[in-house]
Amino acid sequence: MKGQAQLMEYIFMTLLIVVILFAVIIFLAGWQATQLKLEKTKTQSQYVLNLLKLVSTSPLFVKEPSVYDAGKLLALKQECKELEKLFGRFTLNVTLVGQELTECTSDTWPDCTYWLICPHPGNYTAYGFPAAIYWPAGRVTDYGIHPRIDLGWIEVRWYE
Repeated sequence: MKGQAQLMEYIFMTLLIVVILFAVIIFLAGWQATQLKLEKTKTQSQYVLNLLKLVSTSPLFVKEPSVYDAGKLLALKQECKELEKLFGRFTLNVTLVGQELTECTSDTWPDCTYWLICPHPGNYTAYGFPAAIYWPAGRVTDYGIHPRIDLGWIEVRWYE
């Protein structure tokens, strides 16, 4: 009887140690998965911020840093495939602040208030900031055509 009790105690302790080991393994696996998700989010945020910096300084989009050229934005709406080769799968949304939304196309130019370049469906990470929008042919007066600068909101979206 004493031998059987010791054997049962040994089996119980072994089972308890195995359960504790599995619990530790499951905990560590869950913790590692959480760390990977956090690292992925951080990497995506860094990529979007770098993309935002590129878009705000690239001569493809701007007249000078953070001054977007309305004429260039209109022309780039038709060049999504080439832009995606350079920057990846992204969307650029440029909106004039405080005005009724009218999408910029060749028909609505220059009486428009937002550009949506390379739109995509799906989940994305986005960052935005205020910037100036430069209109090369902004105002017509008796003295000629004068450029104008409006305040806008720039949003860059990067898709997974």
